[in-house]
Amino acid sequence: MEIFKSILSFISAMFIGVFGFINPVIKIAPTPTLPLSIGNTSVSPLIPTTNEFNSKPVDRGDVIGIMGNTGNASRPKLHFAVYNLNESDLNKFNADVGHLNPFNFLRNKKLFFDSDSCHDVSKKIEKSVGTGNWDWPMSNPIISQCYGNTQLSLNNPDEINNGIDMYDDVDTLVRAVENGNKYVYRGGASEGNGVLIFHSDGKMSLYWHLQ
Repeated sequence: MEIFKSILSFISAMFIGVFGFINPVIKIAPTPTLPLSIGNTSVSPLIPTTNEFNSKPVDRGDVIGIMGNTGNASRPKLHFAVYNLNESDLNKFNADVGHLNPFNFLRNKKLFFDSDSCHDVSKKIEKSVGTGNWDWPMSNPIISQCYGNTQLSLNNPDEINNGIDMYDDVDTLVRAVENGNKYVYRGGASEGNGVLIFHSDGKMSLYWHLQ
C-alpha cells in the first residue's frame, strides 16, 4: 500500500557500483522493467543522475534529509520502515518482503496519534510507543499511520502499511536512527526522494517522501 513495490533498477545500479562490476559514483540507470508503486500510483522512471550509488557512512542522529511530500504524498510526511536486509543483499530488496514493525526498534516515546492512524486508534490520542533502542527519525512527530493493517486499509484488507507514517511541522529535519551505511535515491515529485541505511545488525531502515 505505502511506497514502492520494487526499485530494482535503482538497486541494481547501486549493487554494481558497490560490489565491483563497475565503480561509478553517479550513473544513469536504465528504465526499470518493473514499475514502482508509490502510494496508489505506478510509474516507471529513469533513475536521476543525483543518486548516490556508493554508500556513505552515517552516525546515529546525523541529519539525512527534510520531511517532504515527494512520491505523491498527500501532505508533507516521513514514511519510515525497517527491513531484514543485509547490505550485500541490496539487489534482492522488495518492499513487500521482510518488513518489520518499526515500533519494535525505536525507543519508548510519548507521542500523539491522529484519529484512525492505527487499528486500535479511532480518535486523536497521546500514548507511549516503542520498545527498542534506536533514536526516532524526527524530534517530536505525530503518527498519521501505523504499521500493518490500519483503519486506513480497511477497504483493502490485503494491503498493509509496510512502515509508519509521521509528520512534525515544527522540526522537519529527518535523522538517522542508528549508525550505518547510507544510500540516497532522488526520484523527484512523482517517484519520491528517499534514503536507505544499512545497519550492522542486518537491518535496513528506509526514509521516504523527503524534500
